[in-house]
Amino acid sequence: MTQRERLPNRRANYSFSFEYEGHQYRATAGRFADGRLAEIFLHVPGKLGTPMQANADNVAILASLALQHGVAPDATRHSATGPIAIALAKFSEPIGDGWAAVEQDQLHLVSAVDANHADQESEHPQSNEYPEGGR
Repeated sequence: MTQRERLPNRRANYSFSFEYEGHQYRATAGRFADGRLAEIFLHVPGKLGTPMQANADNVAILASLALQHGVAPDATRHSATGPIAIALAKFSEPIGDGWAAVEQDQLHLVSAVDANHADQESEHPQSNEYPEGGR
């Protein structure tokens, strides 16, 4: 097994919001210092404590662990469906207009005019510190 590559305790993250099967999601990603995708978080607003949020958390943790053990994002995305596949595609290297190959009928971005500009990719300093460098 490949050694797990740890992340620094403080790092920038990038987020975007999207809709999948009628549910809103917010995906956030962190990267290694060299720019490779290192971790993904999935949040289902308004669903805290539900099985839906637990499933989103679990799949994001598993994807993050795979990334930190050297598995390429495309290898995981090729084997996954649903919100994690959308997040992996968005955070993978840009293709064409910046979106990696995703079935367009799976992806419905939140309106660009909402109050939080939720569909705009943003960079925010990570304020949480994780023991031993993250997930």
